[in-house]
Amino acid sequence: MMIPMDGQMHSVLVAALRQLMADTSAVYQHAHGFHWNVKGPDFSQYHALFAAIYEDIYGSLDPTAECLLKIGEDAPFTASEFAALCSIDDMTTTDTPQSMTESLYMLNEALIRSTKTAFDAAIGCDNQGVANFLAGRLDQLAKWSWQLRVSAS
Repeated sequence: MMIPMDGQMHSVLVAALRQLMADTSAVYQHAHGFHWNVKGPDFSQYHALFAAIYEDIYGSLDPTAECLLKIGEDAPFTASEFAALCSIDDMTTTDTPQSMTESLYMLNEALIRSTKTAFDAAIGCDNQGVANFLAGRLDQLAKWSWQLRVSAS
């Protein structure tokens, strides 16, 4: 049996999770695009790093959608829905692995902010399951920030 939550708190959580899905999709697309387009003498290192990041981020989309479904809401899935919900600015492929890494670091930081907003909303709704999932995502995104930061140095 689903325990009803306060309507306003519920709306805040739904909005945060939907935005998180859109932002996650945007960062996934950028990481995958950088993976495809990286060039240079350190190609293998960056190609592998970008692959690990995009695979992890892609893997978080389905559980995020399931968080919405668990609270009785539909998950966005069309390109137009994601475009309307996304808070992350589009970036084009850059020339060097270094600049791609710096761009992906900034995108990941934006995704951390979206995830933290959703986490705070889940805590506000006393939804421990969603909060636990998002806490795990925050930890993983912090790891990507660290790895991108030291790779860009």
